[in-house]
Amino acid sequence: MLESFCCGPYQTNVYLLKNQDPKVAVIIDAAPDSFQRVAAALNGYEVHLFLTHGHWDHIADAHLFQKKLSAKIYFPDLDRLWLKSEHQTFIIPLGYTFETFKPDIYLKGGETFDWGNISLQILHIPGHTQGHVGILDTKHKAIFVGDTLFAKGRVGRTDLMGGNLSKLKESLKTLSHLPENFTAYPGHGTSTVTGGQKPVMD
Repeated sequence: MLESFCCGPYQTNVYLLKNQDPKVAVIIDAAPDSFQRVAAALNGYEVHLFLTHGHWDHIADAHLFQKKLSAKIYFPDLDRLWLKSEHQTFIIPLGYTFETFKPDIYLKGGETFDWGNISLQILHIPGHTQGHVGILDTKHKAIFVGDTLFAKGRVGRTDLMGGNLSKLKESLKTLSHLPENFTAYPGHGTSTVTGGQKPVMD
């Protein structure tokens, strides 16, 4: 079962997957205010938090999941620079502070994780950030694409630190090779589809 929550000043999507035996919950991204929205649904679950990339609006509450629920954190290896608070200051809105955390596992792409009906594969899809990953759920024909691809063919910006337009184009090619009946769940906005979608590169 997939649940989604829209959280924080940038309306960031946070996704929740649950498996009953064993009782495992997978959270994808940790936007500001997401902990208070999601925590009540996690009682009795072993919690695993996957972060698609290092931008503050996707990781701000990670420290709360780690400290209060002992969540295991999975973080893109090449986005380590974003774990330093000074690199977050230009996108932090007034009234928020960034608290750092230590990931448990650094993701490079190619990793697989299985918990009952949750089976995930990690894809390295850089461009928006250097380490950006996609999280592929083949059992449910879904991929969580962070800020790489949005609805109506829109794509992530590449003008922030670590962004790279040519790498983003290659990542979009990777996503286009997925079957057309896969649903892509982005970091902002509504879901879209993979498989030959023509991106809007403006």
